[in-house]
Amino acid sequence: MYNAIIRSYNKKEEQELKELKELEELEELEKMKKGFQNFFAGAGKKNGLSLPAGAVALAAGLLIGCGAGGADGDLGTVMFKTGARAEQAGGQAEKPETGAETQIRTFSAQEAAVVPEVKAYAFSDAMAAGEVVKIRGMLPGAAEGVWYTVTIEGVSYFYGAYDGAAGSDAEYFGYALVSDRYALQNGLAVGMTMDEALAKYPDLAVLDFAGTELGKHVTGHQGWNGTAFPRSDAGMDGEWDYAGSDYAWTDKFDCVMLADVDTGEADALPVYAAFFVRDDRIAAIAFCNPTAG
Repeated sequence: MYNAIIRSYNKKEEQELKELKELEELEELEKMKKGFQNFFAGAGKKNGLSLPAGAVALAAGLLIGCGAGGADGDLGTVMFKTGARAEQAGGQAEKPETGAETQIRTFSAQEAAVVPEVKAYAFSDAMAAGEVVKIRGMLPGAAEGVWYTVTIEGVSYFYGAYDGAAGSDAEYFGYALVSDRYALQNGLAVGMTMDEALAKYPDLAVLDFAGTELGKHVTGHQGWNGTAFPRSDAGMDGEWDYAGSDYAWTDKFDCVMLADVDTGEADALPVYAAFFVRDDRIAAIAFCNPTAG
């Protein structure tokens, strides 16, 4: 009988303690809620905003819900997790660490202009004037043929003849600046260090030739596309300069930095300025189409 009374008393005491603890927790949550409401209302007034009472209450409720859990549930930590932290002294919110993404640099056509101007050559004239490297490989459009890289006065010109076409019908695919005599109007030049280029334009996208980002995350670009540069798969060029091994013109570089170029033409295909890096210096500059097939 005595034991039954003791058990009943203990059970009643435990229930009362539980109810008291729940009441204290509710009071604490209500204090936090009012604190958040005051914070958001104050922030809205500070920034010239008028927030409806319902929106303030909803934001406060969401913050309380996100902040639950051990030591991380204190007011400072809860607000930090949601992008704003009130300093303990004075309660002033500091600038949130949003982790905002960086948009790729866009150069105007004028900024991307080459100095001095690059001379254009017909295929036959280039073949007669420059140093020629020929390989059998894959040309744009996923078709086989012969690549001709012709270097004249610090510029490598790329031509390609598709299988079945006469040599005189080789198509022009672009050029690369490979001498420090060349620069762009924006100040980027062959021979400049990678650090100098990124200090001037930190929003260049830095990638390897597999498309992996090597620097900070930069958005707004389609990655690296080497379709319009000489390349050959294993076994394709056994009769030519690379003895049937895998080859890509970009093999000589460590990575590439990309910027978008606004050509100013409506409905124009996208164009990137590509800065090829070797031993931490820009060793070549070219322009490429990221959608080339």
